Formats: sequence, structure tokens, C-alpha cells
Amino acid sequence: MKLDRSTLQAWALASEVGCSIAIFLVGCIVGGAFLDRYLHSSPIFLLIGIFMGLALAGYNLYRLTLFRTSREIRRSRHRRSNDSDQE
Repeated sequence: MKLDRSTLQAWALASEVGCSIAIFLVGCIVGGAFLDRYLHSSPIFLLIGIFMGLALAGYNLYRLTLFRTSREIRRSRHRRSNDSDQE
């Protein structure tokens, strides 16, 4: 199977999003469980960790989308200016 550039970019974006969501969620959940065990306050910090992990993962997804979108806009503007210069 031959992979072109756009397919590889799509795989890279999907893996970046998936890994960042997993890292934020797992990190916050483990941190919340640790705090609950250390402070004997089950399940308060675990729930806080879940919501905080979801919020951080959502923010990171928004930031990745915004970065990719702005980069694509800059590329299309650059292409249009190069096309008009050649004419």
C-alpha cells in the first residue's frame, strides 16, 4: 500500500489528538486517585481529576484545531499570492 503525504498527515494528526487526550485523562485520573488515597477523601479528587482531564483534553483539541486551521489559511493565502504573481 502506497501512502501519500495527505494520508500520512491525517495519521499524524489522529495520533497526536489521541495521545494528547489519553495523556491528559490518564494523568488527571491517576493524580486524583492518588490524592484520594493520600487524603482519605474518596472519590472527590478522582471526580475532579476526571473533569479536569476532560477540560484539558478539550482545550488541547481546540488549540490543535486552531493551530492547524490557521496554518492551512496561511498556506492557501501564500498559494494564492504566488499564483497571482505568476500570471
